[in-house]
Amino acid sequence: MTQSERATTNPLTDERIVVREFISDLAGSTSLDILRSLDEGAKTASTIAESGEITRQTASKHLVQLTDWGLTKTADAGGYELTTGGKITLEAFESCPNGLDREPLTQLTRSKHTIPLLQTLVEQPSRPSELVDTTNGSPSRATVRRALRMFETEGWSVESDGVHRLTPAGKQTVERYEELAETIEQVLDKAPWFQRLSPIRTDIPVRALADAKLYVSSPHSPGIVLATALKLCDPRLDHFRVLTSIFNPTLFSAYDKLLKLGLKGEAIVDASLYQRLHEEEMEYFLDDSNYDNFQIFCLDEPLTLGIGIYDREQIAIGAYNRTGEGEHIAMILSSNEAVIQWGEDLYNHYRKRARDPAEM
Repeated sequence: MTQSERATTNPLTDERIVVREFISDLAGSTSLDILRSLDEGAKTASTIAESGEITRQTASKHLVQLTDWGLTKTADAGGYELTTGGKITLEAFESCPNGLDREPLTQLTRSKHTIPLLQTLVEQPSRPSELVDTTNGSPSRATVRRALRMFETEGWSVESDGVHRLTPAGKQTVERYEELAETIEQVLDKAPWFQRLSPIRTDIPVRALADAKLYVSSPHSPGIVLATALKLCDPRLDHFRVLTSIFNPTLFSAYDKLLKLGLKGEAIVDASLYQRLHEEEMEYFLDDSNYDNFQIFCLDEPLTLGIGIYDREQIAIGAYNRTGEGEHIAMILSSNEAVIQWGEDLYNHYRKRARDPAEM
């Protein structure tokens, strides 16, 4: 009966977070209401308190916690705003009501035994005695009885001749909880990336990020992402597409050698990098006449995003704190088909808006 709880470590705080407890805390507190409030735009703790529901001190406390989790961040104009991770978390909670409202969700996640009991009934109808295990840490008879009463009250199970069976609503509840838990786990696990990613699109296949690797650089360890990007600079590549937004001569030189060897593909340079290359008198990196199979395009807009697509078998997506600077980069590297497709769609979104450097 005992099942290990889904848990992850938030890279922003090195805090180990039990996903069920996180969901319970968020659903059962005003933090979720604060996320909803910030969905309307950036706000200060005082502005949130003006609604009359909570005090400024309480709002401030929740905002600090939400920021530690990577769901909010300080806004440029002051106050706090949702990160992409915060938007995805809010959407995940808002999509639950069809079978899993806020109150039953709080009850479902309050005890570590409730969800495993419900999952056990998915596998097979059971009597209360069969749900009690003598294993250390397993639910007591009283706990099992309370959980079964709750399942019946919520319409998740029915009892006949002492045997408890899940209803379709119960099965749907398990499915929806699993979807929510998997989403929350990845938002927390990849928090530095979601925190930096511009919320242009929140249709990221979040659960498909489970196998993605996260690389985070900072002024104290600036080389982590660059070293990973250089390792991806493989002469065995057949086709390479890149959207780049930061100035990095080392990386440019490494790929310049591959392109001169005949690597096929294309590059998109954002407006900030286009300007920086001219300021540094390195605009020759915008000249693709030296390459037989590679084209370079430019955007009129600055970005805080980088995408590398390698033979459509692997994708790297980087997000930055500031336009044109690479001191604070978070990058994910994935071979998942859904993630590659999402990144490719995003790349194509900018490719349609890009122009030949000669037109700039």
